[in-house]
Amino acid sequence: MSTDASPIAAGTFDELTQPILFNRLERPIGYAHWSFDEQSSDPFAAVTARLSAATRDLQLKTRPNKAAADAHTRGRFQHAIRFDGNMFATAAFPGISKNAPHTVAFWVKIPKDASLASAYAMVAWGPDTDSKKFGSHPFHICWNRNASEGVVGVLRTDHNRGYALGSTPLRDGRWHHIAVVFIPREVPESPMEVKQYVDGRLEGEGRPSATGSERFMSTDASPIAAGTFWLGARLGVHDVRADRFVGEMDELLIADRVLEPQEIVRLMSENRVGD
Repeated sequence: MSTDASPIAAGTFDELTQPILFNRLERPIGYAHWSFDEQSSDPFAAVTARLSAATRDLQLKTRPNKAAADAHTRGRFQHAIRFDGNMFATAAFPGISKNAPHTVAFWVKIPKDASLASAYAMVAWGPDTDSKKFGSHPFHICWNRNASEGVVGVLRTDHNRGYALGSTPLRDGRWHHIAVVFIPREVPESPMEVKQYVDGRLEGEGRPSATGSERFMSTDASPIAAGTFWLGARLGVHDVRADRFVGEMDELLIADRVLEPQEIVRLMSENRVGD
């Protein structure tokens, strides 16, 4: 009697011995969330999970002789913060300046008539002052005002020695969900990988700065505090500049790891992360 295995049996054995692929398990998310739901108070409170207690509430800063009473407005979810060109806000988020994975997400509404001068910056922070390998160029999440580099009005992220550009015009008076993820490369000396998401869709990845942009790349240590971020203000190499963002912002979240595309969609749809 033949001892050869039948084709069916052999096929079944092959199927049973194939390796099983499991979905990659993500570690829990450490994050800080500012809902801006306060209607009359300053600062804006931070709700945190799995983060250092050093994360702080947002403090408003106004130009001389300007009040912050108009900073509260109706938002995408309950209430939001409104930047009128006369104010900005700042808070601590330890690690945001490090060459480490993180995600910045929020809702934004930009007026149709927003001027080029109000493009910078929705969210900004300085570089790691303990490391000079990336220079001292600040990080800015803003909208593009440079027509020579891309469509004016789309999402733009300036980072390390480059920038990323989206494709959806944001100056339409409507709420848009923004998420920007920062991913360290395998070679630590290389600038981080940057991916932008607008309304849950991938829109733009980092590219090198155009020729001439190195004029911003001073190797001198910047006094801009590492581990601190700003809303509504443009940062220079050495200080906060006069440029102010005009628009509304809601539900700011900064996470200590890269959010996956499905997590970004969930955050946009349900206004929450994790379980």
